Amino acid sequence: MMAIDPVAAVGQRLVDQPVRCTPETSMLYALGTGFGRNPLDMAELRFVYGPDLAIVPTLAAQLAFGGHALLERIGVDMRHVVHAGQGVELHRPLPVTGDLLFDTGIAGIIDKGLGKGALVLLETSLRARGGGGVLATATSTAFARGDGGCGGPVGRQQTAPIFPDLPDRRPDHLDFFETRPDQALLFRLSGDFNPLHA
Repeated sequence: MMAIDPVAAVGQRLVDQPVRCTPETSMLYALGTGFGRNPLDMAELRFVYGPDLAIVPTLAAQLAFGGHALLERIGVDMRHVVHAGQGVELHRPLPVTGDLLFDTGIAGIIDKGLGKGALVLLETSLRARGGGGVLATATSTAFARGDGGCGGPVGRQQTAPIFPDLPDRRPDHLDFFETRPDQALLFRLSGDFNPLHA
């Protein structure tokens, strides 16, 4: 396995990668993220059944999930990769059915040191094949546990997110959701076949 070369890696891109959104895609993703636990709950049922199917907005990040090929291309040891972060910005509603394209690129690499791994930052845009602008922009961070000591940082660097102060009062509403024992196995059917899910 070759070592990562951060200077050569940053800026690597995959463009015009096809992905199709279907009602089945949306329903499977919703089930994998926990919707439909109670098939009598109409608020959840609309994400997994019906003619007016609702889409879980974070499906955009899964549809734009194409960084594995780039990670392999730059020499990341995929046996030691852990998903370390995810963000998604929605620009337009996702279609229930449609042919989409995504472009993904390596935006930065942060070397945490030999034996400590490296962070690989990916940025992806998702758009309809027929035009109309970007539907969503997804960012993700892969923690390449076996690739520390490669040099860096190179490219755009991560900055700590700024969170607003929490109000000093009780929450307006509390809700609790049980994670099904097979949920990770179901989620991987949406396209993230990292062996850690099994």
